[in-house]
Amino acid sequence: MDKDELYTITLYDGKPIQGEKIPARNASIPAPRPTVNVGSVAKYNSPPNVTPQALAKANPIFTRVQPMSANSQNKSFTTLAREYADKTHEQTGHISFMSYWPSYNDMSQSQLNWYFYLRSQLRKNEYLQTDLSYIFVYIYELIHQINVANPNEGFCKLVDVWKHYRKANPTLDRYLVEWLVDYIDYYNCDEKAAFELLIKEGLFLLLPTDFLFFHHINNGLTLPVELIARFSDYKFTESKFSKSENEILFLDNLSPLIDKIRTNMNQSLEGSFEKRNSITFVDQKRIPFKQALFDNPNSIKLNGYPPFEKHKPFRQFLTSITKEYENQLRTCLKVKGRLRYPASLSDEIISLCKSYAQSAAIGELYGQDVEIRIDPKRLSALIHDSDEVRKKLLEGNFEYMPEPELPMPVEIADDTLNAEDISDEPKNGLLPGLSATQKKIIAFLLNRGGTDTMANMSAAFPGVFVGVEIDRINDMALETINDLLIGFENEYWYVIEDYINDLSE
Repeated sequence: MDKDELYTITLYDGKPIQGEKIPARNASIPAPRPTVNVGSVAKYNSPPNVTPQALAKANPIFTRVQPMSANSQNKSFTTLAREYADKTHEQTGHISFMSYWPSYNDMSQSQLNWYFYLRSQLRKNEYLQTDLSYIFVYIYELIHQINVANPNEGFCKLVDVWKHYRKANPTLDRYLVEWLVDYIDYYNCDEKAAFELLIKEGLFLLLPTDFLFFHHINNGLTLPVELIARFSDYKFTESKFSKSENEILFLDNLSPLIDKIRTNMNQSLEGSFEKRNSITFVDQKRIPFKQALFDNPNSIKLNGYPPFEKHKPFRQFLTSITKEYENQLRTCLKVKGRLRYPASLSDEIISLCKSYAQSAAIGELYGQDVEIRIDPKRLSALIHDSDEVRKKLLEGNFEYMPEPELPMPVEIADDTLNAEDISDEPKNGLLPGLSATQKKIIAFLLNRGGTDTMANMSAAFPGVFVGVEIDRINDMALETINDLLIGFENEYWYVIEDYINDLSE
């Protein structure tokens, strides 16, 4: 063996790391742990996570490679991508490949051979099973416009790669939802055609929430239920009411209702719907293809989007509309229980909610000439899928501004409730996790026949935000029994009749 031949050694000590090249005569000596190139981090931020957990405990891998020439090592990704644009290879065996910001310089000759064969198949719409690092190299080529006739063609190829590999490689969702939006803006793609393709493939609603909202608002489009669900802190698709026979009445009318509210508000004052409570429109620029291996020689920056999703007043506003609409439907259908909501609504909005609910209850779709039907199962699947993507995108961050800090619950004095009231506190079987104060609130209602006025409740629990505590009780109820436990109507709180016996046992 020639002393100048090299081995690639990839070590795994809980986390896979990029291979080190050491002289063959030192192959028995463990390679030092490499560090990520500081210059690359400064330029591209952190690299995509391309490490499957299955390799976390793998043994060291030794792969013999051919040393690359110094000229190749010094060339940029873009330069090499253009040189290799038409290179192909005959069918060859798959060689494993893992790397941060994977590039041609990180591959051995056998890995390059496999990549060129794989790429030739991808260009023929043959999607072979392969490692994620190879897929990222191909994606990097596409965002550099390598071997594509025009940006629209490149966009289609990116969507195809995402569509075919996302199930086996969920990590792609985390990056492509952002990069596809960047691609449209950076290369001035045909936006309409791009969106139509994403809608056709069922990927459109996975794009960033603020981008989707801005797109719909800017183009006067009706907000789909899937998008409304992202802004509502009340998860209406999971409630017992919306999962009952009333499901279609609720879901079919929610989008047109909110569209009517938006239209009316903006006719009075342009932008008053989307700029609810003075949302700040900062002209913030964004770096295209962040975390991708992308050369941006002119340092072009793209326009950002207002932070709708993280703006608490706007979320509370849409949450209140969804709850008020459900309340009106409950009234029309004589369903017990009323939801409290965080933001006050104008009389006009409440009136619209009532009108839509009444029309829905008698079988009419208010303000629509064409019958609309939403598939609830498909809706739930879309919302779940988009929520999973958003969790990855928002990992380590608040989804929106945290709730304001409230005073700690005040312990009730012994003489506030009679001894027999406390003894009747509900068991934890129905709602595990109730605080002592929340149990006493339920006991108080049970010992008054299940209902009492808001004024009496406040007097019985001085220093306690009774409404807030009941909201928390109902939040737990929705999670455990998919229904409200305590209703509110005409200034009276009351325990839902169906659950009085369960709580009294």
